[in-house]
Amino acid sequence: SRDDLWRVLFKAPEATILIPHLEFEIGADHKRRVDTLYNYIAAAEWNLSSHIRGRKDLAAEYVVAISETVEQLLGLLDVEQPFDLVLNDPAGASIFKPDHGVASTPLQLEPAARPPAAVMADMTEEEEAEALAAELAALTAEEGGS
Repeated sequence: SRDDLWRVLFKAPEATILIPHLEFEIGADHKRRVDTLYNYIAAAEWNLSSHIRGRKDLAAEYVVAISETVEQLLGLLDVEQPFDLVLNDPAGASIFKPDHGVASTPLQLEPAARPPAAVMADMTEEEEAEALAAELAALTAEEGGS
């Protein structure tokens, strides 16, 4: 609902926001941020718009695809129809206020699913993020299939 967009999210640095039906993700910015859901979506829309505004070096298909995403994000702000928003927070440190009506599902990772700590320590942040994303995708696929 429109009121849900005014919920405040205390977003942990490594947390991401996923809008599944758009296949759109607001990535981790490695900073703690406090804002309304409306402003998180509006900032994503503004950043995408700024990225293509006045650029002559981008392929026309790319500009069209980004423009379509911008329009879809604007539609979310108008709450043309209900939508889901998923917060992926590996640390579990993010908080919604008010939190009534927010569904929370902690992910339980099996120890064997994650690379050994020694291997994780040797990974770059990007490699570790990719490994964790692959774990999440596998878990999501398992949940969808059961």
